[in-house]
Amino acid sequence: MNLFSEIYGAYYRIAAKILEERSVTPARMNELIRKYGFRDSILFLPPKLDPRSEENWGLLQLENGVFKAVTQNPPPKIVTALQKRWLKAILIDPKIRLFMDDTTIARLDKRLEDVQPLYRSEHFHVADRFSDGDNYVSESYRSVFRTIVEAVRKQQLIDVTYRSRKGTVKQIMLLPVKIEYSHKNDKFRLYAVRKKSGVLSEGCIVNIGRILSANNTGIVDDTEVSLNEIRSFRRCDEPVEVHITSERNAMERFLMEFASYEKQTELDDDGCGCTVRIWYDESDEAEMLIRLLSYGAALEVLSPPSMRHAAAARVHRQYRLLSSGGKNFS
Repeated sequence: MNLFSEIYGAYYRIAAKILEERSVTPARMNELIRKYGFRDSILFLPPKLDPRSEENWGLLQLENGVFKAVTQNPPPKIVTALQKRWLKAILIDPKIRLFMDDTTIARLDKRLEDVQPLYRSEHFHVADRFSDGDNYVSESYRSVFRTIVEAVRKQQLIDVTYRSRKGTVKQIMLLPVKIEYSHKNDKFRLYAVRKKSGVLSEGCIVNIGRILSANNTGIVDDTEVSLNEIRSFRRCDEPVEVHITSERNAMERFLMEFASYEKQTELDDDGCGCTVRIWYDESDEAEMLIRLLSYGAALEVLSPPSMRHAAAARVHRQYRLLSSGGKNFS
C-alpha cells in the first residue's frame, strides 16, 4: 500500500479547487492558493498554473484575463484504500456515530463492509482513565446527543431534563454553546447558558450522560456567548501552581497536555524548568490532581496548600501500597 501519494498533497488539492470552479481570475486563484496552501505557496505555485509560464502544468488556459480549465469535467473525488481503512477504523468508535444520522451510518457501513480497519480499539491501552464513561451506544444517549448537536449548530434553545449529582431531577432551558470531550473521564460535557424568565442568565456545564431528555424548541437565540464566560462560573478561586522540570521532556509534554487551560508560565533562569499557574473547573479538582501526579518526580505541586496536601496524601498512600505489596489496598 502506497502511504505517500500526490493526492494527499496541498498542491494537488489547490489545483483541484481551481479546476472545480472552471474559471478563475488571477486574484481568485491567488486567494485559493493562500487559503489552502502554505505560507510560501504563493511564490511557487502560480507559475505551475499560469499557462504563460514555461513550467506550467497545462491545466489552465487564459481567455480575456481569466484562467479557464482545459479539462471537460471536474477532478474526480478519489478515496484511496488507505483512506477507506482509516475511515472504517474511525467508524468503529461509537463516539463518531453520535455526530451522524442513521442513514449516513448505514450508507457508510455498506460501502465499507469489505474494508479492513486500519486499527482497532484493542490496539490501544489508555492509562489513568475512569471506567464509568458515557454509554455511547444507548439509544436515549444518542437521541439526546444528536438533539444537542443540532441545537449547537443552529443556536437553538433546548428544554433539558437531567439528574443532578445528588439524584434530583431538574428541568431547565439552555442555549447550548459547545460540546467538549473529557479524555480522562471518557465523557462529553455541554457548555451552555441557562435561560430564566425569558432571559439568558448564568453559564453552566452539564455532563451529557446525566441528561434524561432534551427537546429542541426551535427558538433561535443568536446571542454571542464567550466560552470563557461560561467557564468563569465554575472557575477555581485560586489556581494550582506547579513547578515542572525538563526531565524526560516533561516540560514540553506538560505544556502540550494543558494547552487548552487558562494559565501563566514562567521559565526558570536556567531554562531547565518552569513554574505554571493553572485555572481549572473546580468540579474537576480530582481529575486535575491525577493528571498532575502522572508526571511523577518531574513535577512539584507548590500551592494552594489544600492541593499540595492532597497530592502528598496520594503519594504516601501509593508508597504504602507498594511497600506492603498491595495487602493494605482498602
